[in-house]
Amino acid sequence: MANKTFGNTSGWLGYTLSWSNRQFPNGEINRGRVYPAKYDNRHKINAVVMHKFGKRFDASASWVYSTGNWTTLAMQKYVENGEEKEYIDRRNNFKMPAYHRLDLSFNYYRYKKKGRLGIWNLSIYNAYSQHNSFLLVPTTEAEFFTPEEKADRSKPVFKSLSIFPIIPSFSYTYKF
Repeated sequence: MANKTFGNTSGWLGYTLSWSNRQFPNGEINRGRVYPAKYDNRHKINAVVMHKFGKRFDASASWVYSTGNWTTLAMQKYVENGEEKEYIDRRNNFKMPAYHRLDLSFNYYRYKKKGRLGIWNLSIYNAYSQHNSFLLVPTTEAEFFTPEEKADRSKPVFKSLSIFPIIPSFSYTYKF
């Protein structure tokens, strides 16, 4: 991590390189083999910049990046005794797309009598409305197929679901 202040502007940059593996030696999960944990995000970057525009106004920006989470997807289906089943060769066999977003915040300070303070805040979560995959589900909906996938129906196609688009918020804090 590195941080620095230049006059009224300050910020920091952090990087993490990490591994998170799981293993169940008795073989009950993944046949006892080591596999990446769901939240094994190899690379993480956090960057923050804050600027004070005087006594009454400040702004900040925060950017977050991490490599995608792991998930378990069945890549084949088969029929056994008339029942359709999914074949999964190993646990957490697919890495989801990378996660990133930009958050912005603006504060206006209104100083009151007797040391009291009112703070108006406008914040924007995921300012560029990045579609960060939360879940992948198999689909047969035609709009999710590329022309090649329409021709070769033997390959599975997954629909990516995201839960948080751009989210603005407004708040007021009164300190007394």
